[in-house]
Amino acid sequence: MLESLYEYSQLCCIVETVVFGITLMFIGNDRVKNSSWLKRAKWAIALVLLLVGGFTMLQYSINMKVLYPEYNTALNISMLYCVTFLLAIAFLPVANKARTNHSKIYATLVVFVLCGALVWISTLVESSIATILRVCSLALYLFELVRITISFVLSFKMYDRHKTTQRSENEARISYLTLLAQCVIALSIYALLYVLLILWSEKTLAFFNFATLPLWVYVFVTFVNIIINYLPNDSEIRPQISDIEQNTLSTSQQDNLKAKLGRWISTRDYCKRGITLIQVAEQLGTNRTYLSRYINDTTGDNFNTWLTRLRIEEAKRLLISSPALSIDKVAWKVGFASKSHFMSSFKSLVGTTPGQWREQNWETPTPPSITQ
Repeated sequence: MLESLYEYSQLCCIVETVVFGITLMFIGNDRVKNSSWLKRAKWAIALVLLLVGGFTMLQYSINMKVLYPEYNTALNISMLYCVTFLLAIAFLPVANKARTNHSKIYATLVVFVLCGALVWISTLVESSIATILRVCSLALYLFELVRITISFVLSFKMYDRHKTTQRSENEARISYLTLLAQCVIALSIYALLYVLLILWSEKTLAFFNFATLPLWVYVFVTFVNIIINYLPNDSEIRPQISDIEQNTLSTSQQDNLKAKLGRWISTRDYCKRGITLIQVAEQLGTNRTYLSRYINDTTGDNFNTWLTRLRIEEAKRLLISSPALSIDKVAWKVGFASKSHFMSSFKSLVGTTPGQWREQNWETPTPPSITQ
């Protein structure tokens, strides 16, 4: 029964991670092709999922836990090292550009290679020496994990404090950093428990495998939501603009665009999920450069921030006019694909959570406008 439970947990892990990994490889490529950080993150997460599925499939196919217990343990620890390294080099540069330095990446790689070498050497020596080597390897790994975690948390806090002044940043990047902060904490807990339980019984490992299945679901679903809601910022669009599009708008053209934009806002099309600058420009009969420049000149915001402000203002109206609506439904109605994204955006712009704002304000807010 114990063996079948452990094998069943392995099968569930294989199916889940392989399906998620392959799915991430083929979805959203057009949406992220102009964003180097999001493209790198998408492939890194896909690779991590496939790596976990591949390692688990190898263990399951040859029954390594029973036939080769020493190699099975070494393979488990090596998988943990590989996953941690891939996540570190893919995620840290998003919050801290200094982490893109090759020397820092190589230093981290050397540490993880050394950790893996100690584990595999332990399979070739006596049990007493093997235990010492594994303890040294895991201690070095935990030290590096703590260092990486602290580096990310400090970088994230610094970015979080200044993100309201960095108007070129888009919603996807902020949501992605929030996801990473949660994943770093989850990975740290996962790694610590894995190290403590890796030499325990199959029953313990089986329950541990089952417990990690929701973690992969959360990472996959949240990241897909980020891809769906991803909007290229001005710096990603500008290289594609022709010289003709750089012409400025005349006064009559600005008035015409203002009228069209006002009608577009009145229909609340900004609540449609996944709406992009290009799509809005096409609906208004103009080009994205004119529209982006007009929004920036009249509001001081780029398109993404402007769109978020409209959605937040509409959310305020719904929070007051429809008290029976839950926060989840309000987020969905105004165009956010996830509650967490809505909560972080609302708090960033308003300074409080939607629930707290609803309790504190019972006056009907004014309708959103492009100048807000």
